[in-house]
Amino acid sequence: MIEVANLCDSSYLYGVYLVNKRLNELSEKLSDAVVKSADIEEEIPFGNNYFDIVFCTETLEHLKNADRCLQEIKRVTTNNGWIVITVPNGTGYWPFFYLDRIIPSQWLRRRLLPYEHPLNADQPIDTCYRYKEIIKLICRNGLLIEKIEGWRYFCYLQMFPLTRDIYKIFYPFVEFFLAKIKMERFAYNLFFLCRKA
Repeated sequence: MIEVANLCDSSYLYGVYLVNKRLNELSEKLSDAVVKSADIEEEIPFGNNYFDIVFCTETLEHLKNADRCLQEIKRVTTNNGWIVITVPNGTGYWPFFYLDRIIPSQWLRRRLLPYEHPLNADQPIDTCYRYKEIIKLICRNGLLIEKIEGWRYFCYLQMFPLTRDIYKIFYPFVEFFLAKIKMERFAYNLFFLCRKA
């Protein structure tokens, strides 16, 4: 939210956080912003069709009911408004994501599987969505995906010293090329630009 404030200084900013510590930090840094404490799985404390743009970044994977959150986001977004969603993508760890049960040690699992994977996660809720699951989640809640971007391909190559050093050389090209040929399904981080359907 601070980055958005720096980019869009003429905008009115609103935020919703469940964690009071983060809420207080934002209130101090962004004195003009309206930041409210609420559980986004229940009700976002704003009226229908209230916002022109809503950001939901790296949040859905931490919710018990991501559908409810997306329905609330849709409710508070104007009919011509935009919804920006970012979410980690388990398919970005292909093929290891599908071979999880045969990876022999915790040390290897920490490197070959995403942080959100059930064999790695240490948070109470950390859902490791696959690419198709993310698309279905967004669409079944009445949102139309206008654009998808991906970044951070082959993250697991950065987890080992030798491959990390080699991959650093090719990383910019890999990121550019795979985005160019629309291979975002294999990116670890996904960006969705959506509208109400």
